[in-house]
Amino acid sequence: MTGKRVGLVIGNNYPNSDKELRFAVADALSIKEVLLNKYICGFDEVIDLVDRTSKQALVEVEKILKRVDSDLVFIYFSGHGKKDFENDLCLLFNDTEEDTLLATSLTFDFINK
Repeated sequence: MTGKRVGLVIGNNYPNSDKELRFAVADALSIKEVLLNKYICGFDEVIDLVDRTSKQALVEVEKILKRVDSDLVFIYFSGHGKKDFENDLCLLFNDTEEDTLLATSLTFDFINK
């Protein structure tokens, strides 16, 4: 395989909210270590987005996907998800507003596109 192996790990604990998690960030950072370990996965680059906003995640996903050619891109998400009004998966962030999921979350369709 030619090209780089690039990972993006996202973890959200949703601190100080009614959705607070205890281990999502730790899980994401552990996956980052596994991906970077040259004896296990040996990824060339792994970017972490820990307790970030949906806009920060959207920007980073678009940057990564625009620059890939023959690269392998692995995206890992640890946090909450919710289905939108069309039953499509939305990944939630600290700034997600559940009444405007499409505008304030990372949709699976965006990644898949």
